[in-house]
Amino acid sequence: MHSDSSTFVLTALHAVRSVVVASPCNHVCQWEQQSFDTAADGRLSIALMLEHWAFAAEFLATTASTAFSALFGQVFDARFGAIIKVNQDAVLDGLALEVVSAQQEPALVASY
Repeated sequence: MHSDSSTFVLTALHAVRSVVVASPCNHVCQWEQQSFDTAADGRLSIALMLEHWAFAAEFLATTASTAFSALFGQVFDARFGAIIKVNQDAVLDGLALEVVSAQQEPALVASY
């Protein structure tokens, strides 16, 4: 049986992922709005710079989210991988026994 610490690790990873991804996403909205406002004021170079910052923040959020998903998968596999492997082996053993028990014994043929 696994300890509660592995559940805590998964929960902590999920919480950290939420914060790390939310922070750049909040900046994306802010910089897109500022870009729109500055473009409306005619300051196009600043608007373009803010648009680039928003794109970079969105890219960072997506990259961080992907990395956390991969890490979460690795932790999940480390925690449950052995259990899944044991269950797979038990299922295969059970199927093998069913196949063997379903086969008929070869009939003995008398040879003269």
